Amino acid sequence: MRAQDHPDAAHIRDLACNPNSQIAEPIVWLGPGICIVFRQDHNKRVRMLLEINDQTRLEHLKDIWPKIHEWQEFLVECQGRDKDQGYISQLLARHKNGMSYSEIAEKVELDALNWLDWYVNRSGLDLTEELKRIDKWSPHEINHWMEECRAAVTFFRLAGSNVDEEELEEWLLAALKHVASGRQVPMRAQPPISRQNVIDRVRHVKKRNRVEKIS
Repeated sequence: MRAQDHPDAAHIRDLACNPNSQIAEPIVWLGPGICIVFRQDHNKRVRMLLEINDQTRLEHLKDIWPKIHEWQEFLVECQGRDKDQGYISQLLARHKNGMSYSEIAEKVELDALNWLDWYVNRSGLDLTEELKRIDKWSPHEINHWMEECRAAVTFFRLAGSNVDEEELEEWLLAALKHVASGRQVPMRAQPPISRQNVIDRVRHVKKRNRVEKIS
């Protein structure tokens, strides 16, 4: 089971994105006596703590290391890496400079589209032939493009989006058509970000910043 599909994935995302989260400390079991605890630190950043018992051996950890890494990447997608705080700070600056929350949500989608444009141009990809069959891509091909373009959809997560993978996938396929056509083909998917998502994220960041100043 992928981290995104785990029953506790929504709880972890809520803890990382929702300033009013009532979630305590989600625990994900990886095996007998081995689990990951997701806990907010003093700066309101969610951290992963690996807990093991006295029976755990090095070979056990080696076996589950890919799963640990997958959860690390999921958490990054939810709240960004520490270096991503620059982009999150931009959300605050945009609002402070007079942008409405709706306008910020629109700008986040534009940032994601611009990244896709850059990626396609940089890599020299010719999507003309791919576009002819994009609606017939296999699950494997869709997963491939989701991974290739993960940086684009991360903009939405950084801005507080809590949509599921299916909605992100729907947007990405529409965005690839849009970008590969020179933006002539209209976007046929709703942005996976809402005004309320941005409001929650900005409040969360402001709250965390207050905590950091006190610390």
